[in-house]
Amino acid sequence: MTGSAVDGRPCVPPWGVTVRTGVLIAAATLVLGVSGCGSSPAAVQPAAPPPAPAAASGADPGESGCPLSAEALSSATGMTWALRTTEPDHELETLPGVKADVCVLTSDDRPQQGGDPLVLRVDTAEGADAEKVRTEFEASCSRNGGTATDSSAATGARVCTSEYLPEALLGDNDRVVEVYYVAADQETAKELEGSFDEVLAAVQ
Repeated sequence: MTGSAVDGRPCVPPWGVTVRTGVLIAAATLVLGVSGCGSSPAAVQPAAPPPAPAAASGADPGESGCPLSAEALSSATGMTWALRTTEPDHELETLPGVKADVCVLTSDDRPQQGGDPLVLRVDTAEGADAEKVRTEFEASCSRNGGTATDSSAATGARVCTSEYLPEALLGDNDRVVEVYYVAADQETAKELEGSFDEVLAAVQ
């Protein structure tokens, strides 16, 4: 979903799909060392080579702490994914004061603007934070012109469908898992949309 750049203006990546600007900045920083999003394509270029993956592709969710393994994501999408980093108790960019365990997975199979990898992020929140994440998911979907509907892909799944990439929230009030691609060009977005149900079915 969209947000604002560091200068307060809407930030629209130049490759045709706008998704979660604040999270785009944060995920890029975690994975690529990018400092932020500006008005020129150069602002989304990696400042340094990506760090070594935090866990090998195919890591068991129980070992990594992530509810979606790279192996399961690879199987669902037909691409090769790796778990790049995990951030326990990470304060969410769109919900100050609310924390979640964050997993960032990347794939080099469909290079994006500047050769950047595809990025999928998984946020897991529990307790009172889970309810806040659920409320914001529904509100944010509506604000961005999307429609949130139940999905049969996984138990307790809600999917927000809009002009951007789909995103989903799974679980109940005690534990929720939010799954979303940070950004993708239009051609890749269509491919990712087609396998999104399989991705949700792989979440544990």
